[in-house]
Amino acid sequence: PYVSYLDNQLPLDSLTQVISVSRGAKSSVVLPDGSKVWLNSDSRLSFPLSFASDKRCVELSGEAFFDVVSNEQCPMLISLKDNYMIEVLGTQFNVRSYEDEEGTQTVLYSGVINLFKKDVEMRTAKKVLNINPHEICVADEKTVIVQHSNEDELAKISAWKDGDIYFDNTSLGEVLKRIERHHGVNITVSDPSVLSYSITAHFDDESAVQIMDMLCYCAPISYTVDGKNFTLFRR
Repeated sequence: PYVSYLDNQLPLDSLTQVISVSRGAKSSVVLPDGSKVWLNSDSRLSFPLSFASDKRCVELSGEAFFDVVSNEQCPMLISLKDNYMIEVLGTQFNVRSYEDEEGTQTVLYSGVINLFKKDVEMRTAKKVLNINPHEICVADEKTVIVQHSNEDELAKISAWKDGDIYFDNTSLGEVLKRIERHHGVNITVSDPSVLSYSITAHFDDESAVQIMDMLCYCAPISYTVDGKNFTLFRR
C-alpha cells in the first residue's frame, strides 16, 4: 500500500518541540499523547506540541527507545534518514538512525510495526514490510535485512537506557564511535589498521579511561589522553 508523502510530515501550522541530547548525555521525554521516549547521546527528536487527530508525526535523528501509547485510529509516524518511516499503533521498540552511520536499525520488543520507504519525487511512501516481535531490521538506502533474535540479545541492544554498553564481536571502529558518544570524548586513531580488530565486552559505569584501559588488554593498542581527547595507536 501507498500513503501520501505529504501526510507524513510534521504539521506546518503547529508549534514544534525539538529535544537535542549532546554527546555524553541521555534524556527522556513524554510526548503529547503520553508516549514515552528515551533518547541516547547525540540524538534529536522533533514533534508537535499537539498531535493531529489522525496521525502522530515525529522525526528522529540518533537513537531512541519508544514506548508508544496504543491508538489504532491515530498511528505514530516516525521519519528517519534515507527516507524511511516507521508506522506504529502502540508498542515498544528501539531505533538507531544516526546520520553519520550506515543504515538504520529497528528492534521490536512487542506488537507490530510497519516500515515504509518514501518516494520524494512521487510524494508517496510505500510499505516495505512488517516488523514482528524479536526481529531486528537493518535498512540502508538499497537493502533491508531482517533477522530473529532471542530476548537476551534484544535486551542488550536497548541496555544503553540504563547506562550499559554491550559489544559482541564488534569492530573497534564501531566501539570507539559509541564510546565517543556515550562519554562525550574525542578519539583520534593514528594507525587506521587497528580498526579491524573486533571487541566482545560489557561496560556499565566505567569511565572512558577505564574502558580504554580494558580495550588495551583486548588488542595490541595503546593510547594517550589529554582531557577529553584520546589518541589511539598500535602497541
